[in-house]
Amino acid sequence: MEKIKNLGLYGIGLALLTQEKIERIIKEAMEEGKIKKEESKKAAEKLLEESEKERKKINAKLKKEFQKILKEAGVATKKDIDALNKKIKELEKEIAELKGKEN
Repeated sequence: MEKIKNLGLYGIGLALLTQEKIERIIKEAMEEGKIKKEESKKAAEKLLEESEKERKKINAKLKKEFQKILKEAGVATKKDIDALNKKIKELEKEIAELKGKEN
């Protein structure tokens, strides 16, 4: 696996790798003598696993940054809207009860 890491597959580049690209990289590495055929399947599985981990890390970071931007811009979140809808329903119920007592 160290040989694969030496190919420079880190961060965003690693996250963008698809299984097809990984297989192509492994094939090229084998042709160049950087890895042995016996190591290829394990290397491909490891790269795919690492790629998925990096994708998840990047997605989490993007989500956090996006939420930060929305908060700074004052954009209401789904949670905010749900809370307002709940309060509106409570107020509508109170109004209906008050109207019922007047009649």
